[in-house]
Amino acid sequence: MLIFLALALQLPMPDVQRDFILTPKQAYLMLAPDIVCGPTVTDLAWSVDGKMLAVRRVVDGSTPDTISKRFEGLETSLAKQTAEILLWNSQTKALKVAFSADASKVFVGKPSWMGKSGTAFVSVSVAADGEGTFDTSEGWLLRQSGNVRVSTSTVDTRVLSSISPTHDIGAVAAVSRNGSTIVRFFDSTARLGSPFEIKEAGHGIQWREGVACVPSYKQEGSRSRLLGWFDIDRRTGALTPGGAPPYVDTPQSQDMRIEHAPTQVRIGEGQSVRVTSLAATGNGDLKAIEVQSGLISGDGGQALIAPNNGAVAFTVQGVALVRALAPISREAFLKARAAAERTEIMSKAKQVSIAIAIYMSDHGDQYPPNAGFFDATLPYLKDRSMLGAFNYTFAGGQLPAGANPSRFPIGFYSGPGGRAIVYADTSVKWEKDP
Repeated sequence: MLIFLALALQLPMPDVQRDFILTPKQAYLMLAPDIVCGPTVTDLAWSVDGKMLAVRRVVDGSTPDTISKRFEGLETSLAKQTAEILLWNSQTKALKVAFSADASKVFVGKPSWMGKSGTAFVSVSVAADGEGTFDTSEGWLLRQSGNVRVSTSTVDTRVLSSISPTHDIGAVAAVSRNGSTIVRFFDSTARLGSPFEIKEAGHGIQWREGVACVPSYKQEGSRSRLLGWFDIDRRTGALTPGGAPPYVDTPQSQDMRIEHAPTQVRIGEGQSVRVTSLAATGNGDLKAIEVQSGLISGDGGQALIAPNNGAVAFTVQGVALVRALAPISREAFLKARAAAERTEIMSKAKQVSIAIAIYMSDHGDQYPPNAGFFDATLPYLKDRSMLGAFNYTFAGGQLPAGANPSRFPIGFYSGPGGRAIVYADTSVKWEKDP
């Protein structure tokens, strides 16, 4: 089935052990990666529906020639760097530069998404003197129809902007030097609501399922103690006691998680790579055969699963890539995996049988001794690991008188639902478990 799927989609042949993730509900095939952009990508953010990916990157204007001159001391000036937010459509593969500015004059924050509106949000710190001292900040909504600025701070006013990751709502809190804090809510069209004075919002606004929350603190000497959380009524600005917002409020995949190798693979003196995998959630409660991790990248940086389980975005050396996830039924995948394992085991058994045949031709038609089977056949194999799981059941030497070589088993590999048996005539057959 997997072979036909790959041919129909004109995909590279998938690796059953590497390109598939098996969760308690179903399996997923990771397709070959699409290149989104690069370099140098610093952050990734999926929209709630998994259709759009926001990317923050810094573009360096250096060329190979200027880099060479810089190393030789012939060039001392630094190339212009541009901070950008890009929006990538996972369905059309279209890439749009939604925001761009001189990185020496602004600091562009990490992008986030406003609910299901398809509108991204980014905070921008602006250096008034152009020397890297950021005096003011702005909040921008990045929309397909164009960008809209929803907030601007001044030297006398600090602005804290935030958006709900689950609902199409955001808030701006303007904190003045005299301590007053004015809050205004806005929607995905950038329409601002009525202003309310809420002093507790001076610590920022967080979200709990679309409800704006603010913390209340009590000053005790030089320290502040958290008294609790209050919900803001967006129509009146009234505060009512509420619960604390979740630690992670951005929608997450419920079926899979990102895993990084606990130990890095060494590739040279002082160098290493980090293996990044996609795994099913709750592996500790499941048997090994019930779940399977898939390899995202052998040298990956950050990685992020789309909330709809439709793709996984990741970075490799500053380049952003996306691997789409194709859902497949568990039953179909388990059958395909078992068939692939049987094929692999049969191939190993055939190679061992050929090694035995070559040994016999070099030793007067004598079968390898059981006690020294590993050392006897190893010179005839390219991969010594093949012998680790092979069970050699024959004593060695000559077959018993009258034995039929095509029906006399001399060893086997165990596999899913059966075993690959090597016979004395070096033929290999698959035998199902009783």
